[in-house]
Amino acid sequence: MLSRRTRCIACRAAMSIIVLYAISLPAIYFYVLNALGPSTEYYEPTIQGAALGADGKYYAALGDKIFVNYIIVRHKINGNCLLSVSRYAENIGGDDAGKLHLLDYVDLRFVGQNELRRPRWPMAGLVLGYDVDKDGKPETSKPLLPAGSDSQEFALYVKARYFCNFVDYIIPRYLQGGERPNETERVNIIVRRQKHD
Repeated sequence: MLSRRTRCIACRAAMSIIVLYAISLPAIYFYVLNALGPSTEYYEPTIQGAALGADGKYYAALGDKIFVNYIIVRHKINGNCLLSVSRYAENIGGDDAGKLHLLDYVDLRFVGQNELRRPRWPMAGLVLGYDVDKDGKPETSKPLLPAGSDSQEFALYVKARYFCNFVDYIIPRYLQGGERPNETERVNIIVRRQKHD
């Protein structure tokens, strides 16, 4: 026959195991759900508001307003998610090759519906000229084209972090789909200081 003290220890151990199991079960469920694949997929980027040249490249001038269009699939299995979205331009070639420019930042709520959509971002459009801060205000000390430069090629793409469930706060999960980890497929544009015919 077990003593009262031994029974008490056994009860506490059993309760601890039950509590640990109850806490870990949702974490395991969401971890597996998150591992099934990206919540959102982006395909076939195009640029609206820029001229498509005979060479297959997009062209725009400083001050032009452009939109980047993607086909987007938001998977239903993940439900509703908050995405922290950063939209970048990266210098291709030139003296500052690889330099990043933040063009737009926004927190968006995505609803999982398994539907193909073709939205354009950002809703208000990008006015080419300067980097922006996290509030969307132009940083005039960071021009897209530095002094003395008449044109620059940029790769435009999106980076986004998911916040679909509490596991995403513990193990960060980012957008997939481009050539590089954590970013979408890129689309290139050549930005000129002056408009050309």
